[in-house]
Amino acid sequence: MKIDYSGDEVRIYDFDPVECYRIARRLERESVDLYTALKEKASDADVKETLGFLLAEEKNHLETFESEIAKRSTGNDDVETVADAADSKVVSPLANAGNLGEILCDRREALKPGVSLEKRSIAFYMSLLGNTAGDDVRRALKRIIAEEKNHLKKFRALLI
Repeated sequence: MKIDYSGDEVRIYDFDPVECYRIARRLERESVDLYTALKEKASDADVKETLGFLLAEEKNHLETFESEIAKRSTGNDDVETVADAADSKVVSPLANAGNLGEILCDRREALKPGVSLEKRSIAFYMSLLGNTAGDDVRRALKRIIAEEKNHLKKFRALLI
């Protein structure tokens, strides 16, 4: 992994597949935390059920990415890296959004952060893909993007 500290921005590039999956794991953990917090605050049964669905889907994704990390483990994968610590700005803006009251009162509104999160994740991974040359890393990112697109499709279907 290479890190470029140009100006006020930090750009990470030339990472390996394990680091791709570690980034994905971080985003899934943040999503699980967000949906868990929202579900705990919700009082409407439909909203709780919807958030429970979103939470279960993110937990499934987390398991998938944990499995990919385990398959590729070199023995040093328990050390925290930039991939584990850096804020991608994918989940944090949603977690800090001021419209929690709307989300917690209506099932359709509860689904919207899920749709937004998946779209933001896809855009984030696409930007990583644009800065990646290695075929193995590109394959890993394409798999992650496909997973996120599948989630987006599921979540959008529930809005209909």
